[in-house]
Amino acid sequence: QNLAALVRVAEGHQRIARQSGKIGDAVGAAKAVLVCSPGNNRGLLALARSLSIGQDYPAAADVYKKLIAQDQELSSTKREVARVY
Repeated sequence: QNLAALVRVAEGHQRIARQSGKIGDAVGAAKAVLVCSPGNNRGLLALARSLSIGQDYPAAADVYKKLIAQDQELSSTKREVARVY
């Protein structure tokens, strides 16, 4: 599968979820990215953002922690995780 296309689909669903509040498609698309590439930063970020849109803050925080553990240089991710606490 085309990983770049899957990432873009996940990010698109995430933007739609921000408007509708329905995160099912966004979470599913982000998880599809992670099936192909478990450590994909953009896939993890899409999943964390989608979970926080759905107000599942504990799960979002867990994904953000995993993302920060992978890449300490992601300053925007550190800001976002602060919002879910």
